[in-house]
Amino acid sequence: MAKMNFYRSSVRVPLIVRPPAGTTGRVETAPVQAFDVAATLLDAGAAPGLDGAPSQSLVPLVTGTDGATRDNVVSMIRIRPGLPTWYAISNGNWRATINADTGEVSELFNLVTDANETTNRVGDLAVDDELDLLRDQLTSTLESA
Repeated sequence: MAKMNFYRSSVRVPLIVRPPAGTTGRVETAPVQAFDVAATLLDAGAAPGLDGAPSQSLVPLVTGTDGATRDNVVSMIRIRPGLPTWYAISNGNWRATINADTGEVSELFNLVTDANETTNRVGDLAVDDELDLLRDQLTSTLESA
């Protein structure tokens, strides 16, 4: 059965990259997305990038040089027509799951204090600012894609 959720155990998939000349092994904590692999391969091969694509080269992260990193990552689940489409956005500290059709937030987790995502903070007025920030980041990310 497919993992149709956004919990870390489902969406955090290791990406192992080794340039031909090699590099010292390390774990990079910057948020990346699967489609960044396309820009990375093009950059590593000195090929032109994809105009307008949301893909971002990971070569600076692999080589340890300064490079831009993402502020957030977005995932989407759409099972089939007639069922809701869901977005998840994470900025590394917080993750929200949002119904793309209604805008309803079904999950909000503090990833710093609740790494296993067991305490849903939806409805907790003390974290409304965090939720507003995630909503704004999601809107901005989707508009730029």
